[in-house]
Order: sequence, then C-alpha cells, then structure tokens
Amino acid sequence: MSSIFDGLTSDQVQALTTADIAGMTTEDVAGISTAQIVALTTEQFQAFSTQSIAALSNIQARAIETEDLVVLDTAQIRAFETADFAALTTAQIEALSGTQVAALTTAQIVVLTTAQAKQLTDFLEARG
Repeated sequence: MSSIFDGLTSDQVQALTTADIAGMTTEDVAGISTAQIVALTTEQFQAFSTQSIAALSNIQARAIETEDLVVLDTAQIRAFETADFAALTTAQIEALSGTQVAALTTAQIVVLTTAQAKQLTDFLEARG
C-alpha cells in the first residue's frame, strides 16, 4: 500500500498543500506516522475530510496536538470512529470547545473512559 506520506520528513509533511491533504485517500491516511501527525499544521488538519478523520487509527488520533484538534469543525469531530475517540487523551478531551462537545455522538460519549468522562463533566460544569 502506497501513501503520499511514504518517506516524508516533518518539513516535507508541512510543505504539503491543503489541497494535497483534502485529497488524501484512506491508504494515504493509513500511511501517516505519529511523527508526521505531529508535524501537520493546523491548516492541514482543517483540510482533513471527514473520510480521512474516520480513517485515522486510535494511535494517530491520540497523536493529534490539542491546538490542532480544537480547529476541527463539528462534522470532523463526529467523523472520529468510537475507538479512535476513546483513545484521545484527557488533555485532548479538555481542549474541545463547547460546539465540539455539543456535536459528539452518543456512541462517542459512551466509550469515554472514566478519566475522559470526568474531563468532559468538569468542562460542562465550568461552563454552567
């Protein structure tokens, strides 16, 4: 299986255009290493299609920096498969905006760990 990410350095990953990112196939997504996930820019994450978000593995989802996660729109947040959403760190859960939290699916909420659920509860209580 070949991916546009095969052999790319962090600098080369950052040089990919948002059009390159928006046009990724599921094979391209499968080929992204965690180091390459970290190298992606905020603008590149915004260009991820919902199909690309859904194709992320739980290891890839966990590697997304919080500042990149918070720029995803509600359709992108809803596109996370439940296992991938469950793999997010408590810091990632805490970083979600109110709009993103409101967009969560029931399936995404029920797979949260106790620690993640506490972060979400604390988030909701802090916003009254």
